[in-house]
Amino acid sequence: MAMKGLVPRLALLVLLLASMPALTAPVTPPVPTPLLLTGARVLDPAGDRLLEGRDVLIENGRIAAVGPTGTLPVPAETRKVDPLGADADSRPDRDAFASPPAPL
Repeated sequence: MAMKGLVPRLALLVLLLASMPALTAPVTPPVPTPLLLTGARVLDPAGDRLLEGRDVLIENGRIAAVGPTGTLPVPAETRKVDPLGADADSRPDRDAFASPPAPL
């Protein structure tokens, strides 16, 4: 009699142990889409002047490149943003930057 109750319990234990690696497997965060800030003002590395009209490419959360506007090689999936104006890839149905702010 005791054997009948033991078999289902052992089967359940084996099933739970077999599923443990799937439950504890690390989740890899998605790779962020590259971002290009176009026409930005950038502080010169020496720190003595502002450089106008620069593009800043951000990949994987880090600055990957800085150069004069239009000179950087940019991945196709890159989102472009003008930090001094509107979102360069804006669409009115999805982007708050698409319309100018209301007058005060």
